[in-house]
Amino acid sequence: MAEAIVPYVLGARILTLSLLISLAATILFPAIGPRGKALALLSCTTLLLPGFAGLLAYYAYKSFSPSITDPTLAVIPQIGRITFFVDGASLPVLIGASFVGGIIALYSLPYMRERLEEMGLDESHLVKYYVLYQLFSASMIGVVLSNNIVIFYLFLELSLVTSFLLINWYGYGDRRRIAILYFVWTHVGAVFFLLGAIIYGLNAGTFDFYTAEGGLLLGYAEKIADTTLFKVALYTMLFGLLVKMAVLGVHFWLPYAHAEAPTPISALLSPVLIGLGGYGIFRIIFTLFGVLPSNLQQFLLFLALATILYGGFNALWERDLKRIFAYSSISQMGYVLLGISTLSSVGVAGSLLHILSHSYGKALLFMIAGVIIYLYHLRDVEKMGGMAHRIPYSAMAAMTGFLTIAGSPPTIGFWSEVLIVGGFVKAYPVLGASHFFALLALLIIGIGLTIAYSFITMKRVFFGTPSSELRARGEESENVYFKGTLLLITVLSMLFFIAFGYLAHESIKVTEIVLGGTR
Repeated sequence: MAEAIVPYVLGARILTLSLLISLAATILFPAIGPRGKALALLSCTTLLLPGFAGLLAYYAYKSFSPSITDPTLAVIPQIGRITFFVDGASLPVLIGASFVGGIIALYSLPYMRERLEEMGLDESHLVKYYVLYQLFSASMIGVVLSNNIVIFYLFLELSLVTSFLLINWYGYGDRRRIAILYFVWTHVGAVFFLLGAIIYGLNAGTFDFYTAEGGLLLGYAEKIADTTLFKVALYTMLFGLLVKMAVLGVHFWLPYAHAEAPTPISALLSPVLIGLGGYGIFRIIFTLFGVLPSNLQQFLLFLALATILYGGFNALWERDLKRIFAYSSISQMGYVLLGISTLSSVGVAGSLLHILSHSYGKALLFMIAGVIIYLYHLRDVEKMGGMAHRIPYSAMAAMTGFLTIAGSPPTIGFWSEVLIVGGFVKAYPVLGASHFFALLALLIIGIGLTIAYSFITMKRVFFGTPSSELRARGEESENVYFKGTLLLITVLSMLFFIAFGYLAHESIKVTEIVLGGTR
């Protein structure tokens, strides 16, 4: 087994401290009470903190090592050496989770006030909402910074429990049934992942996949002497993470949960949470078990393309705006899985950057769905039309969001899809000519579907003649919270289009190490 290059150890626990501050902020929320602006501002600043800490620490010290870590926080017998770290692979996922989480905290304030009033609840519930929202958002950041499977799992569980409660208490439609559906399906994935993790940890002697002393523990699963146990650990953990991604066949829960969740939560569930499944496959499976067998690689390539097509066709046929975006998220996870399945440093780096791209693009789109629900109480796109002159900021942001998920410049989505397609081309020797060109044709259809549902939805919502139902509702416009948050994420998507080279270079550097060379 090989070990990664030695990381640079920070003199202070900057990453740990920033994460703890974002978690500990929940203690202050009850003391603040239902003072909405203070709640939103505290949540925003503390959630942005880990992203900025990771970004600054990485670029300040990356000349010493492509991996930056806090000193070891604790050594727990049979569990491992606990610390928090960031490298070129985790950085895009970290700044996606942190920045989107922080910005949505501001967006939440007017939206949830309206939602609570609609439900007949007083503003004391705003405190409960922000406590759960903060734990949900911070736990996803904790997943990205974790070095140990147990800590990874505990943070992932915290994100699932808090999002379940948010859907159950503040969602739409048959929210309690949908919350239970979400809870059961995501915990099917959790049980499989945990089973594989336990088999791995007990046989390898540690649950670490990274240490402050040695970096990434590449190929450490070779310590499992029993070939059968090795395979069981690999396949059960992989299946659990695929459920988290909601790929085709284990996707049933996603259109319901993401469509009926409170819209600020939808704007984190679809863009960020499901992407952590893809991140986990790279971070844990590839690190510990190495490159996947060729038959499994081919299966995952087929599954990825089937997921792209399934999500794309359903998004094209759907009328409910939030369900369109939910099916789109399934399709986008197909792209993430496609890049991972190429087993090339370029393709896998593209997937990690696509998680960042999707976090910005899909957050924008769900936020816009929320603006329309907030102002006009509409979700059926057939009852919209001509909204560009009513909510121009939303129209501008929607165009950016659709360009991002469609992989078009000037957004970061363009570059992430270029890398994924480049990685797919590198899979040619594994697939052979006939399979490669058949899958390439499916990929072209999938990309065409993404473009089609993106711009058809844009036209149906923002252009054309307004429906009679919309005309009857009068003129409304976005408030300052909506305008500001939409503008911020729009700028981020375009900013990272320009700065993409820096992120891509650092990501590829790490994926090459994990995949064992310049694949």
